[in-house]
Amino acid sequence: MSDSVVLRTIGGMLFPYILVYGLYVQMHGEIGPGGGFQAGVLVAAAFILHALLFGKELTDRLLPTWLVDLAMSLGVLLYIGVGNGSPHNREMRSPGGGDNLFLASIIALRPATGEYVWHHQQNPGETWDYTAAQQITLADIPWQGQERRVLM
Repeated sequence: MSDSVVLRTIGGMLFPYILVYGLYVQMHGEIGPGGGFQAGVLVAAAFILHALLFGKELTDRLLPTWLVDLAMSLGVLLYIGVGNGSPHNREMRSPGGGDNLFLASIIALRPATGEYVWHHQQNPGETWDYTAAQQITLADIPWQGQERRVLM
């Protein structure tokens, strides 16, 4: 917690504006690359700033644990796209074998705890310089007569 009156005053004034801008970016994220991700970073940065300036106890009152748990129960996950290894040739990178498990993968984590949920390696071994670090879009699409939530 900061003892600086100036920092606390300015930070307190900026906090709601950062949150509103984060919500704006979230609502208009489809028109810019990584919009949803950037919105999450802005909102998280606002709460981190608040915790640094006013202490964790006061920030916990603004963002209670039950609210974070509720968001997680609604299926909120953090999706991380992982790039490729270097050198690109798997035989050079892992001459003794090895699965290179998280290269060119999408990893799902619970944001509040960092708990690993699942991963999908798009290109096992990853020798061809592919990557999974592009913009990841979550969508509901019809597939074989059913609505399915998919990552694209």
